[in-house]
Parts: sequence; structure tokens; C-alpha cells
Amino acid sequence: MVEPGPTILRSTEDPLDLHALMQSLVTPETAVVCVITGTIGLHDDECAAGFSGCSEEEMQHAVDEIRSRWPAVAGVGIVQRLGTPAPGMPVLMIACSSRQPDEGLWEAARFGMDRLGSRLGVDRGPVGTDRSEQDVADGERG
Repeated sequence: MVEPGPTILRSTEDPLDLHALMQSLVTPETAVVCVITGTIGLHDDECAAGFSGCSEEEMQHAVDEIRSRWPAVAGVGIVQRLGTPAPGMPVLMIACSSRQPDEGLWEAARFGMDRLGSRLGVDRGPVGTDRSEQDVADGERG
């Protein structure tokens, strides 16, 4: 088991800053950072009124789950954009850091996106797909 690294939980009305999030997760013990960014769909009118995002408790719960499932993950960062997003705008970034790339980073970041992305409307898949709601709940991607 890896000593837990940084935990970053941030909500902002500013554009999401990929470089700042990655820098905050890199330590002398980490070599790899995996980042997944969720966007609002290009035809997603439901988000036109804006949203308040996930609570800090929801984000912390996702971090706790990631760390319990993937003990080799050192740092975990979650940044969400609040307000009224334009279609195509990044609204959620999930990042995980570790010593090695094969220690579950992709799976851990994807898990975080699945858990929190549905709350922000970023997990619906391409417009016109016939994926079932159960596929999304199970984390399947097409």
C-alpha cells in the first residue's frame, strides 16, 4: 500500500486548469498522473440553466472509494466547474497519481468520473446512442 498523497477537492467558476491539477498531484514519489476530463455534450440543453455541482462530501466519498479499491493510487484530485456551462465545456476533471502507470490509474480515474460525472451530466454518451441506463451505472463505455 502506498502512503496517501495529496487530495485536491476544488470547485471553481473559472475554466478548469489541467496543468495546475497535475502539478498539485506530483510528488517525489509519483511518476505518472492520469486525468479524465468530462464535458457537457454539444447538444445538451438541460445544462443551460447551470448547476451547483457536487458537494465536497460527495467528492471526498469518491476519493475514499478510489483509495480503498486502488491502494497503489497516491494522489487524487477532483476539480469541477460551477455555473452555466456552454456545450462542449469541460466541467469535471478527475486525476490520480502513482509511481507506475500499471497500478490502476486509468480504472481509478474512470471510477471517479462514473461516480461524479452522472451528477454533473457528463456521462450520457454520444447523442443518439442506445446505451441503457444500466450500462452507465455499471461504468460501461461504448
